[in-house]
Amino acid sequence: MPSQLIQTVTGLLVAACLCLSIGCNDNSGKTKLFGASVSGKVIYKDQPLGGGTIRFVSLTDDNQSNTARINADGTFTLSNAPVGECRVLVETESARVDVSAFLKNLPPDAKVDRSKIPAPMKYVPLDTRYNDPKDSPLRLTIKPGNQTVEVVIPE
Repeated sequence: MPSQLIQTVTGLLVAACLCLSIGCNDNSGKTKLFGASVSGKVIYKDQPLGGGTIRFVSLTDDNQSNTARINADGTFTLSNAPVGECRVLVETESARVDVSAFLKNLPPDAKVDRSKIPAPMKYVPLDTRYNDPKDSPLRLTIKPGNQTVEVVIPE
């Protein structure tokens, strides 16, 4: 009896693995999210870009994209980036947000963990085409797994 149970469980595990592998093997040619993790730095005018967001959009499927915050030192970390050829979008308008002004308006008894507050960002105006999904000239090829990239925005 125990050997039948082992055979049944083994058979189910093999079937589950087969289903998973077939489900991941899509021959449609569309980019899939494989959990690629991309970290790096955004450079503009030979300096780290001091704030904003960066977005990776699949060239084969506009619905596959993800966005990360650009930190004050120009670095970013993005999980679940689309795998394959991507258009890169960068915007800096969000760097105009002044967190310190928000904090000054909180009630005196508000409990705020100041260690979790990000460093102030530096607003740098960018040509709006770098945030346009149709016009941004920035491109990267994202591979499955972890990778580090440098995104250089031309002047």
